[in-house]
Amino acid sequence: MFQRVFNLGKMEETEFLELLEGRLKILYKIAYSYFKDENNASDAVQDSIVTAYKNIYKLKSKEKFNSWITTILVNRCREILRRNKIIAFEQYDAKVIDIRVLNEGKQISDYEKLENKIYLINLLNKIDEKYRDVIRLKYFGDYNLEEISTILDIPIGTVKSRLNYAIKKLKELMEVNNNAL
Repeated sequence: MFQRVFNLGKMEETEFLELLEGRLKILYKIAYSYFKDENNASDAVQDSIVTAYKNIYKLKSKEKFNSWITTILVNRCREILRRNKIIAFEQYDAKVIDIRVLNEGKQISDYEKLENKIYLINLLNKIDEKYRDVIRLKYFGDYNLEEISTILDIPIGTVKSRLNYAIKKLKELMEVNNNAL
């Protein structure tokens, strides 16, 4: 079963777990960014791990494990969302970029940080899913552009343009909202 990448015998499960060990938190963060619910995120990660384990023979090299399992997770999250038609309020962690103070470098209170996160979350919900996917992988999964390209199975140029478009669109939405205030 693991002939391509793994040694056959008692080490196959151990090797799989070693590759998986450093990725669990990142996988969970990505899943959580889709569902905003701990149970759904945990279920998606578990399903993805089971799928990866069953299909490990399809993996061509250990170096591609991270992007391979993330692709499985992203596809699983999308499948669950489509099947259940889940629409969730996005509650991101502190790693969300606070666009309003990005270039100003000033200190803000915890209340203002929370308020700004809610504001940014509402803006993210206004852009198309394909742009949110790139944002999720870049800022929640800490993937570089090449890895995102592999995970989403799109050219690296498309990743760059989607990321640039998403940031540009978020800034435009901020300007529209600021003018409306």
